[in-house]
Amino acid sequence: MFRKSFAAIACFTLMSLIATAQDAKNLVQAASKEMGIENLNSVMFYGSGANFNLGQSNRANGPWPRTNLNDYTRAIDFLQSTSRATAVTWSAPVTGGAAAQGAFTQNITAANNTWSQQLEIWVTPWGFLKGAAANGATVRDDSIGFKKYKVVTWQTSQKSPSGKSYKVEGFINSDNLVDRVNTWIENPLLGDMLVQTLYSDYRDNDGFKFPSSIVQERGGWPTFEAQILWANPNPKNIQQLITPPPPQPAATAGTLTTVEVQTIIAQAVSTAAQLNRPVTVAVTDREGNVLGVFKMTGAAVATQFRGGGPGPSQVPSPLTGFVPVGLDGTVVPAKLAAISKAGTASLFSTRGNAFSTRTAGFIIQEHFPPGVDFRAGGPLYGVQFSSLPCSDIKIPGLPLGLSGDPGSVPIYKNGAAVGGVGIEGDGVYTVDRDPSDFDQPFEEVIAVAAGRGFEPPSLIRGDNILVDGIRLAYLNVNNAPSPATIPFGSLPGAVDPLFPIRGAQTSVFTAAMVGGIAGEVDTRFFPFVGSPTVTASSLTSADVNTIIAHAAQQANITRAAIRQPLGSNARVSIAVVDTNGVVMGLFRQTDAPGFGFDVSVQKARTAVFFSRVNAGTLLTGAGFGAYVSRAASDGIQLNGAIALSDRAIGFLHRPFFPDGINNTAPGPFSPPIDQWSVFNVGLQLDLIKTGLQGILSGGAAPCTSIPSLPNGIQIFAGSIPLYRNGELIGAIGISGDGIDQDDLIAAAGSVGYTPPVSIRSDQFFVRGVRLPFVKFPRSPNL
Repeated sequence: MFRKSFAAIACFTLMSLIATAQDAKNLVQAASKEMGIENLNSVMFYGSGANFNLGQSNRANGPWPRTNLNDYTRAIDFLQSTSRATAVTWSAPVTGGAAAQGAFTQNITAANNTWSQQLEIWVTPWGFLKGAAANGATVRDDSIGFKKYKVVTWQTSQKSPSGKSYKVEGFINSDNLVDRVNTWIENPLLGDMLVQTLYSDYRDNDGFKFPSSIVQERGGWPTFEAQILWANPNPKNIQQLITPPPPQPAATAGTLTTVEVQTIIAQAVSTAAQLNRPVTVAVTDREGNVLGVFKMTGAAVATQFRGGGPGPSQVPSPLTGFVPVGLDGTVVPAKLAAISKAGTASLFSTRGNAFSTRTAGFIIQEHFPPGVDFRAGGPLYGVQFSSLPCSDIKIPGLPLGLSGDPGSVPIYKNGAAVGGVGIEGDGVYTVDRDPSDFDQPFEEVIAVAAGRGFEPPSLIRGDNILVDGIRLAYLNVNNAPSPATIPFGSLPGAVDPLFPIRGAQTSVFTAAMVGGIAGEVDTRFFPFVGSPTVTASSLTSADVNTIIAHAAQQANITRAAIRQPLGSNARVSIAVVDTNGVVMGLFRQTDAPGFGFDVSVQKARTAVFFSRVNAGTLLTGAGFGAYVSRAASDGIQLNGAIALSDRAIGFLHRPFFPDGINNTAPGPFSPPIDQWSVFNVGLQLDLIKTGLQGILSGGAAPCTSIPSLPNGIQIFAGSIPLYRNGELIGAIGISGDGIDQDDLIAAAGSVGYTPPVSIRSDQFFVRGVRLPFVKFPRSPNL
């Protein structure tokens, strides 16, 4: 009897589902006929409206900031799952000020297959009905207030990080018109966030019906609204409408002209001549391209690395200028130091912060601030070994990587960072080991004179930015001499023939928008792709889009640590790599610091490499087995058993363990403090030393001999290894703001791809000390 009853119930349920599906099919057909879309393949509509910046309200329980859209046009090709929208924007900054004109563009292609992108096509009234017809919809009765609806529901082909399909439900009114469409997407802060789009005031174009009012809400507030003037079904030029114009590089990397480069050099040389200090002067544009090098008569030809640490001094080879251990004592051409100094000021500076090489040297030493015992290492400890000339990411790199040697200033025009100038002349390439003595080296005096008339706004200078309550260093020289400027053609010395005077070079970046966030991409790494090593768990292009979009959205609401004015949001570079270190996506928010472009990839590659099952084997095979053995003696096997973030790897790579605690042994990847300097940090330098020396000798090779680490590793926080079903599939790296902010943004991007808790580095101890995994700032969101 029970079996018969159960069978009857099952049969009744099945028949009910079939009936519901049939009812939905009939309803969808009726609505499609009423709206005139039975033969619809594409549509174009236009009008005006507004976007609202999700998560960026300056007040609690208030609407998101508004950006008006004029000349709004959208075209959709349902057959290709492709859409393109354009508009002219008008908006005022969140922090206040006058509204400014800009441009809005949104391109969605079949390659952008994430639901967060594709929903813009399929929650339109026409797209919803087409999706319902193709995806086995069901129907139920419902009402809102006193208005009754037929609610049609269908499931997407796209899967959420949990593996489930996304749900789409549309409310069809008694006139068989779509009143509203709901769907849900994951959001780093709001969890499963309702996206509700409301349609009203339908108009008729020869039987084709379209809403003249559209309002989309996310997080309970409007994020888009439009007043549609007209809509055309199946436009004949649909392919033209949905095809973006060929990407055009930004005009230049900054706006320095040839004449301005000559002026900067002339101001430097005139001051140096007055001081009787012959120097080499280099100028770079915003992206570190060399715009000119000038060597004064009598200037030193070479300079020597001296990290100023307690490590022993070494005598360089008379043939190569190289030393056997680290880089301390290495002799290189002075012009390379001048270029790296100028490039560092360029790559570190933005509209929100102006940093010099003195700033850089202040944040890369064994304590922060330098010279204060029992303080953790500098927040950007290790950044000096990035943007290297052997990098596959930052091309061209800086000849010596990023510099911490005082003697540079960033160059600004009208508040915008446009380049940098670097001075080398004392024969020593170093860092300031004692910031308290307020020394004023002549190289810095000349750099300040060179930048006269090109100063940054005072608010954004490094010495107006505090990190952990500590004011950053910027310049010890504030009033440089101002002698009469010698005409460029009469300067004592000559332009280096390898680096002739020129204006700012063509930028490698093009404008792009990811997850609704404006930024820039290098077309080498865009559109985003899936891992070329395809497995059941490997990252797809849709995964990469989701990860980068979520990270960018978090960055857009994260309170910046190193930008002025207070209340600005973080601006970062976001990189995703697969298990072999292949870059699958790289996105840079508008005005993110240039140095983060290379560093974000270094961080991602570092996290995924050290989390691999064969990391120890690969290091040993490359000649670094001593580090592997030291790590193993501390219980770190480098065999994939631990998911290691860059924060954890950096913690193991300090001359004191735990970080900053004097009179302790070093971490397994660092030399002891009596052998340490900023030019002898351990594994990070040893990995790239041969490659760097090869470049300096005129060769060409990747930075390391390990194929998955072609631009080296990075050892400060801002990356997370990515997993699916417990399997390592890649990593995300973030760089450009405070390291706690970088961790937070990386964590937002990793939602749905996090490692099992049991293997995270913070579940393991070394010498009785718990390793870190990530660390978030207090009150992180605006």
